[in-house]
Amino acid sequence: MLTTTLSQFMLRTGIYSGSNTRALVPDLFRGLGAKRVVLFSDCGLEKAGIVDKVAQIFQLTPHGTGPELAGIYLDISQDAESRFVNAAARYAREVGADGLLAVGGGSVLDTVKGVKYALHKGLTDIKDAIPGGSDTNNSRRPTLWRSRTLPFRLQQGLGQRSLRLLLYIMKNFK
Repeated sequence: MLTTTLSQFMLRTGIYSGSNTRALVPDLFRGLGAKRVVLFSDCGLEKAGIVDKVAQIFQLTPHGTGPELAGIYLDISQDAESRFVNAAARYAREVGADGLLAVGGGSVLDTVKGVKYALHKGLTDIKDAIPGGSDTNNSRRPTLWRSRTLPFRLQQGLGQRSLRLLLYIMKNFK
């Protein structure tokens, strides 16, 4: 008896790699329809000059032809606690961000994932996303997320960061 199975793996990810690929960032956001982008990073990368190098790319975009850099948010700690996610989401709302640029390692990327989810769900506290430890999203249909996000990974993490949202919650339910 012949048995066949079908497997499908789809991931809407594009990887751009090479010298000065950061120059593509404004055009990538423009392609996503973003007009006001917030750059999220940490103080270590700011001190190393990485944040400035990425931010300068937006200044090279002629006015009116691409997205503007609406702000830079650097108050991100290691392990992306919920209070940092909430503060970052509040900042994104205050500056009217419709695009999120994560520049850094795992903590920055995880924080921006939480910000994106909070903005999409209209949450002011990311802890409301998973009350009691279970996901409240019962819909099996995909929904359009209003924010556009580009991760700009610069560091190697220590391992897989699956179920990272639980870390936001667990640190605050002790």
